[in-house]
Amino acid sequence: MEILYDIRHFSDALNALNAREAVLDYDSLGRTLAYSPFTSRIDSFEELKAKTSKQSVIIQPCELHKFIQCAQSLDSKDLITIDSFRIYQHIRAFDSQNDERLSDSVFEHLEFLSHTRRYTTNLILHKDIFLKPYQMIESALYGADCVLIDSSFVSGKELDSLLVMACKLRLLPIVLTRDTNELKKAIFAKARAVFLPKQNFEQLLSATPNSLLICSDFVSNSQALDIRFSFLMVN
Repeated sequence: MEILYDIRHFSDALNALNAREAVLDYDSLGRTLAYSPFTSRIDSFEELKAKTSKQSVIIQPCELHKFIQCAQSLDSKDLITIDSFRIYQHIRAFDSQNDERLSDSVFEHLEFLSHTRRYTTNLILHKDIFLKPYQMIESALYGADCVLIDSSFVSGKELDSLLVMACKLRLLPIVLTRDTNELKKAIFAKARAVFLPKQNFEQLLSATPNSLLICSDFVSNSQALDIRFSFLMVN
């Protein structure tokens, strides 16, 4: 599994988002928050570090019941990262011969969030191709505590609007940056936490302000690393 998305995934993510918005528009989605059983469990990155093992686990996409079983097998202090877009791709591939099931899959991948929130006590980081504030509302509605935003898919202005909405909803946003330009974009958008991929970790670390929380899938025991990511493969 890879932590990074490919730019070719953009159209798939946008099509799925447009399909969800066609069923439930922004205002209607916002109103459903009043009926959500999930409320924010953490208020700061300091609290995130205190309440987790500083280890985040990404579970390989699989059937929902297997996914929940894997989530329940983790240490209760591990931060569970749910990669909604990878799960969406998995469901689409599985249901490719069934048009009715394909129409359902634009929502089904979000159920992995709500079921993990309901059946585990672990904090949840929601990873997706985030393009609009609409998706921040979805994250809060389905039970995420944090969101991992890939900055390569949005402009500086769009990133700023995503961060503002996340904070309004009491989601802790972490911005994934691949290079120094994306890191600058995150800094100018007033991001307080960044994800530095292992491929460019050392290069980006030297340009990252000490005030930011730093996450990575880097395997070294770097003292600068606050949260380390790993993958759980499902048999």
